[in-house]
Amino acid sequence: MSLLCTRSRTKDDKQRNNGLEQRIAQASPDNMELVNMNLTDQDIPIIIQKAIRKKKCVSLSVATNQITADGVRMLVDALKTKKNLTHLILSGNPIGDDGAQSIIELIT
Repeated sequence: MSLLCTRSRTKDDKQRNNGLEQRIAQASPDNMELVNMNLTDQDIPIIIQKAIRKKKCVSLSVATNQITADGVRMLVDALKTKKNLTHLILSGNPIGDDGAQSIIELIT
């Protein structure tokens, strides 16, 4: 059983999400760069829906953000059914051992 604590969305969250969606819309699916955007686990569902599912992203970099093991688990779950993504760059995120373990389980 897993619990996910969320907080109410603020105006800053909505603006950040609009910026994220705009960046995804403008990016090439061959090389989507969402680097150093202060992304968090709360942004992962948008990335999954807009970048991985809708745009069928092939290469995705979410390096240097604030994505944790929870966000990695969401990405891994999405990638189990969406095989179009061949490159995922997570460097510079605090994914920890649990996040690394989720990635290992996906590729083995």
